[in-house]
Amino acid sequence: MKPSNLALAIAALSGAVLATPALAENDITIYGKANLSLNQVDYETDPEDQWNLTSNASRIGVKGSVAINDELKAIYKMEYEVAIDDGDSDGDEFKQRNIYVGLQGTWGTVIGGKHDTPTKLIGKPVDRFNDLELGDIKNLLEGENRESNIVIYSSPKFAENFSASVAFIPGEDSDDSDGETNDGLADATSIALSFKNEQVYAAIANDSEVDGWDLTRLAADFTLSDKAKAGFIFQDGELSDGDVEQTGYIFSGQYTIDKIVLKAQYGMSTYDFGAIETDLTQITIGADYKINKAVKAYTYYSNIETDIETDTTYDDSVFSVGLEVKF
Repeated sequence: MKPSNLALAIAALSGAVLATPALAENDITIYGKANLSLNQVDYETDPEDQWNLTSNASRIGVKGSVAINDELKAIYKMEYEVAIDDGDSDGDEFKQRNIYVGLQGTWGTVIGGKHDTPTKLIGKPVDRFNDLELGDIKNLLEGENRESNIVIYSSPKFAENFSASVAFIPGEDSDDSDGETNDGLADATSIALSFKNEQVYAAIANDSEVDGWDLTRLAADFTLSDKAKAGFIFQDGELSDGDVEQTGYIFSGQYTIDKIVLKAQYGMSTYDFGAIETDLTQITIGADYKINKAVKAYTYYSNIETDIETDTTYDDSVFSVGLEVKF
């Protein structure tokens, strides 16, 4: 495979920045994650089980900051997903993840670009199988959005343990669910308030018109001991035009034994289409083996049952073994 223009650009940019004396003291980090798994999948709509080699949100990025003065700095991040298996990428090995530029000071942080919404971010501590096929909570819940043209303000900590994020998304002449043109400054918004100390993480978030949905999400994760954690997500929302409602919840936990982390996750979600309802149930169990700080092996099994009120049921499952390397 020939090197892509993006890969060459990242390499050239990094080399140029590091080699420039004027920028040598500025903070720059090249980072990434390679996550590859061998999956045995069984989808109801496929006639037979099959084995897939799957790249699970593998990525490469550049991030850093440039000091403006003692109290203010410019920050930036350019992160791209890498299809290291090249199985379903249609020849496109890279696609945008979180990409932004902004300012940071004692008053907080403002960024603009493409980024996960505050609502999505509050659920990450609870999602024990994030980015994994059928295991990620995005298979069950709305609100897992990474939005283009988003502006986010994130506060510093206040009252010792609290922080907040406020995001708005200009419509840029897009059409909303009512067929009207969105041309305002904040045609969609996402806000979150979080509390965190050594034992408890708790947060609440609200989306308005984000990807066509209005919803409220509650999330919490508890450190029960030096080995055990447990958390939950509860969510209630509806399409902005009111045609579909969705309610769902997730319970998850993990327990550490030496280098092994045992994990389990259970969730349910109901879509109410008015004349008909659809229920989804997700069960996932797995284990991580931490080889060192940067490398882990893992295995998991996940099943999602979709029960449509017309007496139609779909049962999808995956068994996976994989390896993750961070750098």
